Amino acid sequence: MSERQPRKAKENIFIRFRNRIRRFLTQGYYDYSLIFLVLCLCLFGIMMVYSTTSYSDIQLGRSEWYSTLKQFRYLIICIVGMILLSMVNYHLYGKIIFIGIYVILLGLFIALMVKGTTANASQRWLNLGPFYIQPSELAKPGIIVMLASFLNSKYGVMMRKQRNQKRAIHVKEENKKRERAGMPKLRVKEEAMEYGMLGRLSRNNLFFIGGFLLMSPFLLLIVSENLSTAIIVFLIIFGMFFIVSDKKKIFAFLVLAMVLLILIVILRIRETGSFPLIKDYQATRIKMWLNPESDPAGKGYQILQGLYTIGSGGLFGRGLGSSVQKLGLLPEAQNDMVFCIICEELGLFGATLVLFVFVLLLWRILFIIRNAPDFHGFLLAVGIFLHFSFQILMNIAVTTNMMPNTGVILPFISNGGSALMASMAEIGILLNISRKIRVKQLDRELRAVEEAGEENPEGQ
Repeated sequence: MSERQPRKAKENIFIRFRNRIRRFLTQGYYDYSLIFLVLCLCLFGIMMVYSTTSYSDIQLGRSEWYSTLKQFRYLIICIVGMILLSMVNYHLYGKIIFIGIYVILLGLFIALMVKGTTANASQRWLNLGPFYIQPSELAKPGIIVMLASFLNSKYGVMMRKQRNQKRAIHVKEENKKRERAGMPKLRVKEEAMEYGMLGRLSRNNLFFIGGFLLMSPFLLLIVSENLSTAIIVFLIIFGMFFIVSDKKKIFAFLVLAMVLLILIVILRIRETGSFPLIKDYQATRIKMWLNPESDPAGKGYQILQGLYTIGSGGLFGRGLGSSVQKLGLLPEAQNDMVFCIICEELGLFGATLVLFVFVLLLWRILFIIRNAPDFHGFLLAVGIFLHFSFQILMNIAVTTNMMPNTGVILPFISNGGSALMASMAEIGILLNISRKIRVKQLDRELRAVEEAGEENPEGQ
């Protein structure tokens, strides 16, 4: 026995050293399936940017590669930023980063209102010298991070206390049995015994506090006349509150009220052409959505050209780069209407393939949601999933005239540096969460190996 004890100690030291090396090496793990899907969409987006902008760049006296190279430079910068964000522990998105993002968003929108650049009758861009940024696009990941941090600080503590309370009740029942059997009692966590009115109070006040914290950026989005981003941000906030709340009836009532309000607005605009609190150009968009043939050469031109572009592609399309509508016939072909060009050049088959890649991307995000290592990572992944889902659905709905034109771009494919930055930043956060999933699973495996090695040091 005296000779076996040193051998057991040496084996334990060797196993622990080997496991630490394995933990260190796996810190660089990434969700390679997610990276592959994102890069495929981004490279396809570069091809579509060239296809839709080469003719217009030549007409403006620039090189046919001008917009393509500009988007490619943005892509390289975004990939580097994505990798850096994937290395920053998402648990650091606490009070300091929360306040920092909040202040930055407020500053950007105030600067936009004061010195914003106007294009297409909208003041949405901010000139920062060598490049332009669109603060409304950067607001999407910013609000997701803020809201996830806030909900985690409120609901995360409450959920842990509820879980510990359930355990405490189970331990009390077990202690009664042990007391009758003359066995020692189990210990009860003090946190579970302290759970009381605090959790219920936080739950009831959550909506008021959250609405107060997020009101200023949301109002600034509306003031900047970017209704599409305001809709997406509202849906993200609504969806995240819905998922964490246990009072679903309130949300059902809100959804019903919003549907009724939307129907009232549509019917009023259809009859009179206007509605209180709705701007004239927004009412015109709704009116053209209902009847684009009423002004085929004016306000309804883009809608009709988009539908014609989709229908002209047929089953397999005209061929990549062979679009006719991009030659000045379809406005905003490289931005809002890029899906129409995809349908024209690649047909129904190519468009379905692109949508299938988006479905795979959302499926990978759902995988991260289901296996998130904690509540904070779960909330971040849920917010990102809601953002991509709503934006993809809204872009396709606009191009197929299933909803009024709101100026929503297609993620990773449409031309635009700010939108690409926001999307790749969210992918970086997802990669960071996926790394924690992998490390957590590996820790379980290594602990099992260590326990097995201690129980059977000689491999018997």
